[in-house]
Amino acid sequence: MDHSWSYDQEDRHEPGRPVVVLGMHRSGTSVVTRIVSLLGLPLCRDDDLLSGPAPGNPTGHWESLSLLKFNERLLNMFGGSWVFPPPMSRNWESAPSVAAFRGEGVRVFRNAHPNEDWVWKDPRTCLTLPFWRTAWRDAPVVVFVSREPLEIYLSLRKREGLGKAHCIALWERYTRSALLGAEGLPMVTISYEQLMKDSLGVVANLRDDLAGLGVMAHGNVDAAAQCVSTAFGRSREYNYRLQADPDSTETQRLLIKFIESLPRTSPKFIATDLGSESSSTTELLCAVRCYPPVLSVAAREAWRAFRRSAAARGLVFRDALDGHFRVMRSGHDG
Repeated sequence: MDHSWSYDQEDRHEPGRPVVVLGMHRSGTSVVTRIVSLLGLPLCRDDDLLSGPAPGNPTGHWESLSLLKFNERLLNMFGGSWVFPPPMSRNWESAPSVAAFRGEGVRVFRNAHPNEDWVWKDPRTCLTLPFWRTAWRDAPVVVFVSREPLEIYLSLRKREGLGKAHCIALWERYTRSALLGAEGLPMVTISYEQLMKDSLGVVANLRDDLAGLGVMAHGNVDAAAQCVSTAFGRSREYNYRLQADPDSTETQRLLIKFIESLPRTSPKFIATDLGSESSSTTELLCAVRCYPPVLSVAAREAWRAFRRSAAARGLVFRDALDGHFRVMRSGHDG
């Protein structure tokens, strides 16, 4: 992919590196973004910031509303949305129809983040990162936030009414897309579970790791870590693990293994061969995009498609897609 497009040279100066936070919805990207901002990187303009309390996000989303909308427009161009993510072909960002949006994207981004160093998160960027890499002047440091997929499912089920199969399919597509899109960028990896267990230690490591990669992260660790404890309280212990779930696919289990093997920091992240997306994920997400949001029809057809793919692999899925499409009300995330 071509990442050579840049801002005007007259605007150049030498600040620290910017940071983009990547991770599936409900994986902890909001609190990690807030931590990075407290460590010293500016968020978007105040009048563009989604920062107020919200269900599931007691301290706010800490993201740009204008960039959220732009990301959603990119997904809409391919017939999808955050909850029905479209499959993106290789080098999709170079297509003429997408390239025509680049200038607008740069203007929207610069309006939201007028500083040369910044921290930005929107889980949709897991899907749209190749586009933004053609628009940014400087390559950012990626902070990749991982969380147990079944915990993400429980959170999305509570907030949006999504079913298990849909949530795991979303997690797989978002996560694979993020890792593939981040190829070649410096990366710091954070475990949500570890952040909940040892916020002070994880935040201290994060500050050191970011500074080691050229980010001007010199804020107070205690103050940054406090936003974890005040917002989320003590760590919750779940016994749910997709790795041991009989409904998981081999591809999903290998993806989890790959994430668990990631070093804390990578000066130049290399996405080794992640294989192909699970056929069940491809078929389910195709089905839910192909049907309008008529709840009973869409849920029935999506589940039939998923079960057909599962049956081909000799699996029996016990989870139904109850309340599958109550998601249309909101695009906000965690």
